[in-house]
Amino acid sequence: MNPYIVIAIMLVIDIITLPLIIKKMITKETDKKGLKITALIAAFVAVEVIFSVIFIDSAEDKTYYDRLGNSYSSSESVIYYDREGNEYLLCETADKKMYFICGRMMNDAEDAYVDKNGCIVFDYKECFTDTGSDGIYKDDKSNEYYKADEVRWNKKGEILQADE
Repeated sequence: MNPYIVIAIMLVIDIITLPLIIKKMITKETDKKGLKITALIAAFVAVEVIFSVIFIDSAEDKTYYDRLGNSYSSSESVIYYDREGNEYLLCETADKKMYFICGRMMNDAEDAYVDKNGCIVFDYKECFTDTGSDGIYKDDKSNEYYKADEVRWNKKGEILQADE
């Protein structure tokens, strides 16, 4: 869900609950039930504020990079480059299958890997084997690769681990 929609919903809830808290504080009702309700609403609003800050931070801190260090606002916009400089974009089809598109060529994302230089390569012959270590795959010459749809780069164009 879009973080901004979540924040908008939380703000509407705050607008509804805040007057109740203020009313309880102003009317000096000291019965136990009133205090419990006020404390519960105050705690709820505090939790909303904390989650709002988290969502705002996560929404604004998402910058993605390609191997050249170009920045993008979404992971779907990141361009992948092969050794010849051709550009590929990861796309999802109507049948929910993922492909790397280059011009009119559609390459199955299952066959796509990135080498240690950050270039996309395709293992059409299915020769790459999973080493079982940090998402690293190797070919018959022991060259290392990563699944292309799991690779991220930093602003210097250096490959990061998939979970970074």
